Amino acid sequence: MIAIDTILSGFPGWTSRGALGWGAIHLVTTETGEKILFDTGATNQRPSLLPKLKEHGILPSDISTVILSHLHFDHASNWDYFIGSEIVVHASDLEWALSAHGPVSELAFRSKAMREHAKLRVITEDCDLKPGLRIIHVPGHTPGSIALKLDRIVICGDAVKNRWELQGDVPTVPASSGPKSLWNAQAFIKSLEKLTSGADKLYPGHDSPLLRTRGGWEPEADPTVGLFFPNGQSQELKFIEDKGLSGHS
Repeated sequence: MIAIDTILSGFPGWTSRGALGWGAIHLVTTETGEKILFDTGATNQRPSLLPKLKEHGILPSDISTVILSHLHFDHASNWDYFIGSEIVVHASDLEWALSAHGPVSELAFRSKAMREHAKLRVITEDCDLKPGLRIIHVPGHTPGSIALKLDRIVICGDAVKNRWELQGDVPTVPASSGPKSLWNAQAFIKSLEKLTSGADKLYPGHDSPLLRTRGGWEPEADPTVGLFFPNGQSQELKFIEDKGLSGHS
Protein backbone atom coordinates (compact mmCIF):
# COMPACT_ATOMS: atom_id res chain seq x y z
CA MET A 1 0.00 0.00 0.00
CA ILE A 2 1.28 3.47 -0.91
CA ALA A 3 1.63 5.74 2.14
CA ILE A 4 1.68 9.53 2.43
CA ASP A 5 3.28 11.29 5.41
CA THR A 6 3.24 15.05 5.82
CA ILE A 7 6.75 16.23 6.71
CA LEU A 8 5.87 19.92 7.00
CA SER A 9 2.28 21.10 6.76
CA GLY A 10 1.11 24.01 4.66
CA PHE A 11 -0.31 27.18 6.17
CA PRO A 12 -2.86 29.45 4.41
CA GLY A 13 -1.80 33.01 5.11
CA TRP A 14 0.49 35.90 4.39
CA THR A 15 1.47 39.04 6.23
CA SER A 16 1.81 42.79 5.71
CA ARG A 17 5.52 42.07 5.19
CA GLY A 18 4.99 39.51 2.46
CA ALA A 19 4.44 35.80 2.03
CA LEU A 20 5.10 33.43 4.90
CA GLY A 21 6.25 30.81 2.43
CA TRP A 22 5.07 27.84 4.49
CA GLY A 23 4.34 25.31 1.79
CA ALA A 24 3.53 21.67 2.45
CA ILE A 25 6.12 18.92 2.01
CA HIS A 26 5.00 15.30 1.72
CA LEU A 27 6.79 11.96 1.80
CA VAL A 28 5.37 9.19 -0.37
CA THR A 29 6.42 5.60 0.28
CA THR A 30 5.71 3.15 -2.53
CA GLU A 31 4.64 -0.46 -2.10
CA THR A 32 8.28 -1.50 -2.59
CA GLY A 33 9.51 0.94 0.07
CA GLU A 34 10.86 3.58 -2.30
CA LYS A 35 10.85 7.11 -0.83
CA ILE A 36 9.58 10.04 -2.90
CA LEU A 37 9.52 13.62 -1.65
CA PHE A 38 6.90 16.00 -3.00
CA ASP A 39 8.30 19.57 -2.82
CA THR A 40 11.16 20.80 -0.66
CA GLY A 41 9.90 24.07 0.86
CA ALA A 42 11.36 27.54 1.23
CA THR A 43 14.74 28.52 2.65
CA ASN A 44 13.00 29.51 5.90
CA GLN A 45 11.95 25.85 6.23
CA ARG A 46 15.47 24.60 5.59
CA PRO A 47 16.42 24.18 9.29
CA SER A 48 13.30 22.07 9.87
CA LEU A 49 13.30 19.83 6.82
CA LEU A 50 16.10 17.38 7.61
CA PRO A 51 15.18 16.97 11.32
CA LYS A 52 11.57 16.29 10.32
CA LEU A 53 12.70 13.68 7.81
CA LYS A 54 14.92 12.14 10.49
CA GLU A 55 11.86 11.79 12.75
CA HIS A 56 10.54 9.44 10.06
CA GLY A 57 13.86 7.61 9.92
CA ILE A 58 14.76 9.19 6.59
CA LEU A 59 18.09 10.63 5.43
CA PRO A 60 18.46 12.71 2.24
CA SER A 61 20.24 9.75 0.65
CA ASP A 62 17.13 7.61 1.22
CA ILE A 63 15.05 9.79 -1.11
CA SER A 64 15.05 8.28 -4.60
CA THR A 65 12.95 10.97 -6.28
CA VAL A 66 12.05 14.59 -5.56
CA ILE A 67 9.00 15.99 -7.35
CA LEU A 68 8.90 19.78 -7.59
CA SER A 69 5.31 20.87 -8.08
CA HIS A 70 6.56 24.21 -9.43
CA LEU A 71 9.57 26.47 -9.11
CA HIS A 72 8.36 29.15 -6.69
CA PHE A 73 10.69 29.80 -3.75
CA ASP A 74 8.36 28.25 -1.16
CA HIS A 75 8.26 24.85 -2.85
CA ALA A 76 11.60 24.31 -4.61
CA SER A 77 14.32 26.12 -2.66
CA ASN A 78 15.78 23.08 -0.88
CA TRP A 79 16.08 20.63 -3.75
CA ASP A 80 19.88 20.79 -3.39
CA TYR A 81 19.66 18.78 -0.15
CA PHE A 82 18.94 15.80 -2.42
CA ILE A 83 21.87 15.83 -4.84
CA GLY A 84 21.77 12.05 -5.21
CA SER A 85 18.06 11.96 -6.02
CA GLU A 86 16.20 12.15 -9.29
CA ILE A 87 14.66 15.64 -9.53
CA VAL A 88 11.39 15.81 -11.48
CA VAL A 89 10.22 19.13 -12.91
CA HIS A 90 8.03 20.18 -15.82
CA ALA A 91 9.78 21.68 -18.84
CA SER A 92 7.45 24.69 -18.93
CA ASP A 93 8.31 25.70 -15.38
CA LEU A 94 12.05 25.31 -15.90
CA GLU A 95 11.91 27.43 -19.04
CA TRP A 96 9.72 30.01 -17.29
CA ALA A 97 11.95 30.23 -14.23
CA LEU A 98 14.96 30.94 -16.42
CA SER A 99 13.18 33.51 -18.60
CA ALA A 100 12.72 37.24 -18.16
CA HIS A 101 9.04 36.56 -17.40
CA GLY A 102 9.60 34.10 -14.56
CA PRO A 103 10.34 34.56 -10.84
CA VAL A 104 13.86 35.76 -11.64
CA SER A 105 14.68 37.10 -8.20
CA GLU A 106 13.44 33.90 -6.57
CA LEU A 107 14.84 30.88 -8.33
CA ALA A 108 16.69 31.75 -11.52
CA PHE A 109 20.10 30.98 -10.03
CA ARG A 110 18.90 27.74 -8.44
CA SER A 111 17.20 26.73 -11.68
CA LYS A 112 20.45 27.20 -13.56
CA ALA A 113 22.11 24.76 -11.15
CA MET A 114 19.16 22.42 -11.41
CA ARG A 115 19.46 22.36 -15.19
CA GLU A 116 22.94 20.87 -14.77
CA HIS A 117 21.85 18.24 -12.23
CA ALA A 118 22.93 14.78 -13.34
CA LYS A 119 19.61 13.17 -12.41
CA LEU A 120 17.25 15.90 -13.60
CA ARG A 121 14.11 14.49 -15.23
CA VAL A 122 12.23 17.07 -17.27
CA ILE A 123 8.71 16.01 -18.20
CA THR A 124 6.42 17.52 -20.82
CA GLU A 125 3.13 15.67 -20.30
CA ASP A 126 1.17 13.47 -17.91
CA CYS A 127 3.13 10.32 -17.14
CA ASP A 128 3.35 7.35 -14.80
CA LEU A 129 6.15 7.85 -12.27
CA LYS A 130 5.87 4.48 -10.53
CA PRO A 131 3.16 1.81 -10.35
CA GLY A 132 0.13 3.54 -8.83
CA LEU A 133 1.69 7.02 -9.06
CA ARG A 134 0.88 9.37 -11.93
CA ILE A 135 2.22 12.86 -12.50
CA ILE A 136 -0.32 15.21 -14.07
CA HIS A 137 0.30 18.62 -15.64
CA VAL A 138 -1.96 21.23 -14.06
CA PRO A 139 -0.91 24.67 -15.38
CA GLY A 140 -2.38 27.89 -14.06
CA HIS A 141 -0.55 28.81 -10.89
CA THR A 142 2.59 28.51 -13.01
CA PRO A 143 2.93 27.22 -16.59
CA GLY A 144 4.51 23.94 -15.50
CA SER A 145 2.70 23.14 -12.27
CA ILE A 146 2.41 19.40 -11.67
CA ALA A 147 0.56 17.20 -9.17
CA LEU A 148 0.85 13.58 -8.06
CA LYS A 149 -2.20 11.32 -8.32
CA LEU A 150 -2.62 8.11 -6.29
CA ASP A 151 -5.94 6.50 -7.20
CA ARG A 152 -8.48 9.01 -5.77
CA ILE A 153 -5.92 11.06 -3.83
CA VAL A 154 -4.02 14.02 -5.31
CA ILE A 155 -1.03 15.90 -3.91
CA CYS A 156 -1.61 19.24 -5.55
CA GLY A 157 1.16 21.70 -4.80
CA ASP A 158 -0.23 25.17 -5.52
CA ALA A 159 -2.47 23.94 -8.30
CA VAL A 160 -4.83 23.93 -5.30
CA LYS A 161 -3.29 26.26 -2.77
CA ASN A 162 -6.12 26.19 -0.21
CA ARG A 163 -9.78 25.32 0.37
CA TRP A 164 -11.06 28.73 -0.76
CA GLU A 165 -9.86 28.19 -4.31
CA LEU A 166 -12.27 25.24 -4.46
CA GLN A 167 -15.05 27.56 -3.30
CA GLY A 168 -14.58 29.93 -6.23
CA ASP A 169 -12.06 32.34 -4.71
CA VAL A 170 -9.79 32.09 -7.73
CA PRO A 171 -6.96 34.61 -8.15
CA THR A 172 -7.18 36.61 -11.37
CA VAL A 173 -4.24 39.01 -11.23
CA PRO A 174 -0.84 38.62 -12.93
CA ALA A 175 1.82 36.49 -11.30
CA SER A 176 3.86 39.45 -10.10
CA SER A 177 1.03 41.22 -8.31
CA GLY A 178 0.88 39.56 -4.92
CA PRO A 179 0.09 36.43 -2.91
CA LYS A 180 -3.31 35.88 -4.55
CA SER A 181 -1.84 35.85 -8.04
CA LEU A 182 -1.20 33.25 -10.70
CA TRP A 183 0.21 32.81 -14.17
CA ASN A 184 -3.03 32.13 -16.08
CA ALA A 185 -6.53 32.21 -14.59
CA GLN A 186 -8.29 30.25 -17.35
CA ALA A 187 -5.72 27.46 -17.23
CA PHE A 188 -5.97 27.46 -13.44
CA ILE A 189 -9.74 26.88 -13.47
CA LYS A 190 -9.38 24.11 -16.06
CA SER A 191 -6.72 22.44 -13.91
CA LEU A 192 -8.99 22.64 -10.84
CA GLU A 193 -11.54 20.58 -12.73
CA LYS A 194 -8.87 18.06 -13.73
CA LEU A 195 -7.62 17.75 -10.15
CA THR A 196 -10.99 17.35 -8.46
CA SER A 197 -12.57 15.02 -11.03
CA GLY A 198 -12.51 11.56 -9.51
CA ALA A 199 -10.69 12.69 -6.36
CA ASP A 200 -11.84 12.16 -2.77
CA LYS A 201 -8.85 13.69 -0.99
CA LEU A 202 -6.60 16.61 -1.90
CA TYR A 203 -3.32 17.73 -0.35
CA PRO A 204 -3.14 21.50 -1.08
CA GLY A 205 0.06 23.49 -1.16
CA HIS A 206 -0.91 25.78 1.74
CA ASP A 207 -3.65 24.13 3.75
CA SER A 208 -4.59 20.97 5.60
CA PRO A 209 -5.65 17.94 3.55
CA LEU A 210 -9.17 18.35 2.16
CA LEU A 211 -11.79 15.60 2.12
CA ARG A 212 -14.72 15.48 -0.29
CA THR A 213 -18.07 15.53 1.52
CA ARG A 214 -21.67 15.94 0.41
CA GLY A 215 -21.35 19.64 1.17
CA GLY A 216 -18.07 20.15 -0.69
CA TRP A 217 -14.47 19.99 0.51
CA GLU A 218 -13.75 20.00 4.23
CA PRO A 219 -10.34 20.36 5.95
CA GLU A 220 -9.06 17.31 7.79
CA ALA A 221 -7.56 19.54 10.52
CA ASP A 222 -7.03 23.18 11.47
CA PRO A 223 -3.75 24.56 10.06
CA THR A 224 -1.43 25.24 12.99
CA VAL A 225 2.01 26.76 13.44
CA GLY A 226 4.16 27.37 16.52
CA LEU A 227 5.85 30.71 17.22
CA PHE A 228 8.92 30.93 19.45
CA PHE A 229 10.52 34.04 20.98
CA PRO A 230 14.01 34.86 22.34
CA ASN A 231 12.76 35.10 25.94
CA GLY A 232 11.57 31.50 25.86
CA GLN A 233 7.89 32.24 25.30
CA SER A 234 6.02 30.36 22.63
CA GLN A 235 2.60 30.59 21.05
CA GLU A 236 0.54 28.29 18.87
CA LEU A 237 -1.41 29.90 16.07
CA LYS A 238 -4.30 27.87 14.74
CA PHE A 239 -6.51 28.92 11.87
CA ILE A 240 -10.17 28.07 12.49
CA GLU A 241 -12.44 29.07 9.63
CA ASP A 242 -14.95 31.83 10.43
CA LYS A 243 -12.96 32.62 13.58
CA GLY A 244 -9.63 33.50 12.00
CA LEU A 245 -6.51 32.88 14.05
CA SER A 246 -6.60 31.76 17.65
CA GLY A 247 -3.48 32.07 19.79
CA HIS A 248 -2.47 29.96 22.78
CA SER A 249 0.63 30.64 24.83
